Amino acid sequence: MNQPNLFLLGGVLGIALLVSAPSRAVAQTSPAPPPSIPETVIETITPAVSRDIAKGAMEMLAGGTWVNKSYDIHGRWKIVARDGKRYIEFDRDFKTRRGPDLKVYLSSRPLEALTDRTVAPSSVEIAPLKAPRGAQEYEIPAHINLGEYRSLVIHCKRFSHLWGGAAISP
Repeated sequence: MNQPNLFLLGGVLGIALLVSAPSRAVAQTSPAPPPSIPETVIETITPAVSRDIAKGAMEMLAGGTWVNKSYDIHGRWKIVARDGKRYIEFDRDFKTRRGPDLKVYLSSRPLEALTDRTVAPSSVEIAPLKAPRGAQEYEIPAHINLGEYRSLVIHCKRFSHLWGGAAISP
């Protein structure tokens, strides 16, 4: 072998040793700073990441406490959007008196303006009240535009008797 070939062979062997043992080479050097990400990439990625994180997440649309009309109603409620649907949720501290034919309504009138006789004509029935106490959930039909409703109401349909309700505000 002539001199230039030995030099070339030595260089190749040296590179091979470095490649085969990267841990020694890395351990002797300080860590490289993280690459910077251009702002345009961040702006492009952020909405996609937000959508992925929000998938399955809950968004609160409105909420509050109950207001008594004829009977005491305790606890909190909220309207939430989750998985492309909207729900009315009563918290676990919800409590009211038992009654016949109690229904959950959304009314286009403010709670202060509602009486026993004005609930039905100004409201849309969501569902029968599941229980007089405890956490419960009611799906709001997709065709209902929440912007048209100003109160959430519990009402005895059979005897046209307003139990109580709450003002809907975000």
